[in-house]
Amino acid sequence: MHGIYLGEEFGASDLQLGGIITAEGERVFHLVRVLRVTPGEKIAIFNGRGEIWVGEVQKDTKSSILVVRILEKKVMQKMHNLDLAMGTTKREAFEEVVKMAVELGYQRLIPLKTTFSQRLKLNVERTERLVESAIIQSNNPFFLSIEPETTLQEVVKAYDIVMYFTEKLDQMLQKQNQQLWSGIEPLKSKILLIIGPEAGLSSEEETFLLSLKNSSSIHLPAYLMRCPTAVCTATGFVFSKLMLGKFA
Repeated sequence: MHGIYLGEEFGASDLQLGGIITAEGERVFHLVRVLRVTPGEKIAIFNGRGEIWVGEVQKDTKSSILVVRILEKKVMQKMHNLDLAMGTTKREAFEEVVKMAVELGYQRLIPLKTTFSQRLKLNVERTERLVESAIIQSNNPFFLSIEPETTLQEVVKAYDIVMYFTEKLDQMLQKQNQQLWSGIEPLKSKILLIIGPEAGLSSEEETFLLSLKNSSSIHLPAYLMRCPTAVCTATGFVFSKLMLGKFA
């Protein structure tokens, strides 16, 4: 089923079972002129707030105007409570992480100003389009919030667990805090995954993270990774911790 993201322009009064909505613009153009949806075809409509509406295309779409009758509403529940903080990288790597963060279900992506961070000036409009595209591709019904750049000292304050993956094999820089993970509740416990920039975090930054009572860290048996690769690998590790209680 093809999908389309329709955000704040359609509220609860528009999206009602049996109702008809009409949409046009850049989002519609791709759906009707590239994917060529036809009358009678069902599509998914995402609003970024946890709702998925299933609709049926009503009219010929050659004019790039989409007319849809609403057939069904699904209210989705978040699967976990994860945020991602990452030292700012070059634009290409950051944009790749944005798409991955949506696919993996992160709620917030927080750029970090660290010792080795790159200078990055975000194009807000372009970034939002990337999020929308990833929502449609992954069927994630929740919009990813891109937060303002901040520091390690500020970002760690609001979390139950701060997870960090160190590049160093030194046992003194690793702290697998099993007690933190033993009482984890995926939907209630706030977890922050921290990924350093391409050049990693400084020794002072690692020391700060490991001094936190709610931090947990590990060195994986892998070579140096690009930030997008590190995000996926580290998230898989965190997912395994979240799922452990279900298979214990």
